[in-house]
Amino acid sequence: MSLKEYASQYYGAVGMEWLRKVVANRQTIASTITNKLAEFTGSVAMPGSTGQIMRVARRFALVAVAGELATQYGLTGWEEGQSFYTAQVCFRAWLDAFGREGNREDRAILAQVRAFFESHGASRFDNVRTPNNERVLNRAGFYSTDDEGYRVYMVLTEVFKKELCLGFDPKMVVRVLMNEGWLQPSPDGLPTHKPRIRGVGTPRVYKFTDKIWGGE
Repeated sequence: MSLKEYASQYYGAVGMEWLRKVVANRQTIASTITNKLAEFTGSVAMPGSTGQIMRVARRFALVAVAGELATQYGLTGWEEGQSFYTAQVCFRAWLDAFGREGNREDRAILAQVRAFFESHGASRFDNVRTPNNERVLNRAGFYSTDDEGYRVYMVLTEVFKKELCLGFDPKMVVRVLMNEGWLQPSPDGLPTHKPRIRGVGTPRVYKFTDKIWGGE
């Protein structure tokens, strides 16, 4: 049987009793839970691990601690420490598949942003020198041209949030793009600019560098 089949057949046997035990002992176990969560996370995640790895480690820690509490309450038939050990094995298997150095979310963000420019870089951006071109439909922003002839893209903030950040937290996307040098910060250090564009005004935009076309 697959994991999905087992999960659909065997579930809920001790869940309600576990909840009753936890509620009945909530005053005495709060600090224990906090300490155990920190203990588990520290045992599997190296210092300096990426944000995603730490978030996943904390989720495994919740499972490990819940299992240890169930064992403590006599609900599992397991030996003390078995839940911790099993969760550690599962986390390390995930980590081996994920990769210790890379951050999959970061790579997915970069790929999504690059794909946006590959798809729309030639059709949805107005030239800042001649804006309000009627042929530019569903405008995503503006572009200027640098000394080497490369387009410097400026993406409107709402388009950035709704399209480039689709499926991700916009603050996280900004952090990733800034770290990679894909976004050019304004002189005051903010991630957005307010250029004066003739016939448009001073829209707030995210200004991208030519690193969007670089390697992974």
